Amino acid sequence: MTFAVSLILNDAMKILWGKLPISVPLPSTLAVGIDIFGRTYPLYMILVIAIGFAVYIAVLMLINRTMWGSG
Repeated sequence: MTFAVSLILNDAMKILWGKLPISVPLPSTLAVGIDIFGRTYPLYMILVIAIGFAVYIAVLMLINRTMWGSG
């Protein structure tokens, strides 16, 4: 049933917004490059990694330190 709901939602989104992807321009503050060990990485890539790590830590704490996780 979950798979069927996901298919319905997917098709509904295609009907509402269309099938073609839309690119969003990167803000100029995130287009800056940062040198790490002699190699330049875009700031947005570093932010994505940092946010992913923060979400991992938050979920880990949720699982280990709350009643929801001990269930």
